[in-house]
This record gives sequence, C-alpha cells and structure tokens, in this order.
Amino acid sequence: MEDLQKGFFSCMDKSDIYVISNPNSYEGYMVSIEFGYATYSILHSSSSLKKIYFTNVPLGYDKFSSNLSLSFGTFLENLYKNPSYQNELDFFIKHTNSKDDIFGYTCERDFYDDLKDMYGKILLLQSRGNLVIGLENLLVRNKNTMQPIQHSISDDDEYEL
Repeated sequence: MEDLQKGFFSCMDKSDIYVISNPNSYEGYMVSIEFGYATYSILHSSSSLKKIYFTNVPLGYDKFSSNLSLSFGTFLENLYKNPSYQNELDFFIKHTNSKDDIFGYTCERDFYDDLKDMYGKILLLQSRGNLVIGLENLLVRNKNTMQPIQHSISDDDEYEL
C-alpha cells in the first residue's frame, strides 16, 4: 500500500493539476491526505503541480463562505436542525467514535475545527489562483483562441453549380 501511495504522489508531482472528484461534497480519507500533499506541494513549489480542481463544493465550504464568522455554537445548532447541513451531519455521524475510522471524530468540535481548517486552506489556495471549485471551470476553454467563422445560409443566397 505504501508503494502505491508513493507512486501516486510521484505522479501528482509530475502533473500540472490535481482533480478531486467529490460528488455530494464528499471527500474521504485518502482524498484528505492527497489534498494535504497537493497543498504542501503547491505552497512550497516542490513539484510541477500548479492547481487543484474540486468537481463540487467541498464539505462545509458553503457553510463558512456564507457566514465568515460561523461560530461553533451556530454550527452545532445548524448541524442538527438545518436541512442544508445534511451532508455534514451524515459525514459526522459516519465518522464519529469509530475505532476503525481514521477520521474518528470524538465530538462535534473536532469536526467543526477540521472543516474550518480545510476552509482556510481552500481560501488560501483560491486567493493565489491555485484552487478552483466546479467542474464547469475545468472545462472552460481559452476564450482568446480563434473560433471558426460560422456562416448561415438563407433562402435569398444564390449559388452557382
């Protein structure tokens, strides 16, 4: 397993971008490790890696971005009462007090602190132009390239055969 991970990190080092596919804003343990590695590589210019793309909004990102001063108390209340926190609640429940779970949150505060830390890293990378959220941004073409000229044919046009 260790050789596989080293090989993956080696491939990341040779890449320009790292794409994180996170449907329903879910990131698992390995993605967390890989995101940490990619963040370190970008911030310390230790590889050719330049940019991280998330296909969807990362878990908790929208909660902190819509309320920059989101306190633990407000987060805790919303975690159990606000339907828009369902992904966060599901993730927390899945990863709470499990001895076999690497995340293994022991309380809501640990989870809140983890999400807030991730949000801070994302903001830092975004501010430097090294992180983009949304698959549509990955697929956007360079708008400065030449486009083929398209002509339409009307009934008034005459053609010689």
